[in-house]
Amino acid sequence: MAPAVVDFIDGDGAISDDSDFYGNEPDNRPELEAYIGYADRLPYNIAYRAGTKLALAPGERLHNPLEGDKSAWQLNETIDIFLKRLPPSTALNIGPWIWMPNPRSPPKAQEPDNDAFIDAGDRLLANFLAENGGKAPTGRGVKAKVQKLESELKQTAKRYNVASGKWMLFPSEGQVDRVWKTVCDAMLRSNLGNMAKVATKDETKDGRLVCIYTYDFENEADVKRVCTQLKLLGLIPDKGIYYKADAWTLLDLGSKNDYGIKASIYGSRDMLKG
Repeated sequence: MAPAVVDFIDGDGAISDDSDFYGNEPDNRPELEAYIGYADRLPYNIAYRAGTKLALAPGERLHNPLEGDKSAWQLNETIDIFLKRLPPSTALNIGPWIWMPNPRSPPKAQEPDNDAFIDAGDRLLANFLAENGGKAPTGRGVKAKVQKLESELKQTAKRYNVASGKWMLFPSEGQVDRVWKTVCDAMLRSNLGNMAKVATKDETKDGRLVCIYTYDFENEADVKRVCTQLKLLGLIPDKGIYYKADAWTLLDLGSKNDYGIKASIYGSRDMLKG
């Protein structure tokens, strides 16, 4: 019998049960694990990975920024209880997201000012078009112009503390519970980023979006660490996954935007090669 096929939201392709999306060990697992060991020793990551065991260290306190939110995991819940309470494949009365925080991530030093960033970002985008006759530039020098705009947007995002971003997975309706459980287990052990979320039941779509967040889209070492963990967990399909800054999401910079800006900042294939 032919293996089941898993479809993705974006419709770009599918993978089978033979793919490492379902947990087969990647061929370069030793190299990936070696990188994890290196990344864990980076000063930035020490605070984010303190105490990866479930048992609390002396004096350690867990933190849940969504404690009391019915759409999120709670400190007094096991992952199994949480998933039984909110299975993403059938959660009809909550949403649009189910959330899984990393209980060992420290609170954000400063909250993002999304509204101020959107205002400033929209002005940069409008000025960019105005300087180029109301449309995206073409011809000689276009790459440099787009790169300058991207740099200005990133600087503006950091100024307003809009620094987070996310790796995006697109499991099908039939596989979302399994993928989400794998993500939640890893989050509880502080093996991924600071927060994860999954889209709730949506009758208009064929699959689900799962996002795994990091605090800083410019911290490439931490972004790569999370990507490497996702690979080790078998959650990256053959065609790869992409990382998008929240700043790009707030400005609605999709794959066919008017500015020539790439919708994603990183791709797993480029990040993990070599």
